[in-house]
Amino acid sequence: MKLEAFIERMRDERPDIIDAHDLVGCHPHPWVTRHGTGAKTRTLMNIVGPGLWYERQQGDTCWRRLDNSSEFDVLVNV
Repeated sequence: MKLEAFIERMRDERPDIIDAHDLVGCHPHPWVTRHGTGAKTRTLMNIVGPGLWYERQQGDTCWRRLDNSSEFDVLVNV
């Protein structure tokens, strides 16, 4: 799946959870940033610009939507 099609789908559906399998065939890969080290590492993924962030903790196999953080809070904690 092309990145544009993935973004369109996420924009329309805004799922609570994105399974890792949904991203396997996505090219290019969505932009992600990592924060922390070891077991405390978390990875943030921004989709469709401001307001739609997903987070994955170390060892998780899915991404969870961040609803209770503003974009500013997410960026400051990265």
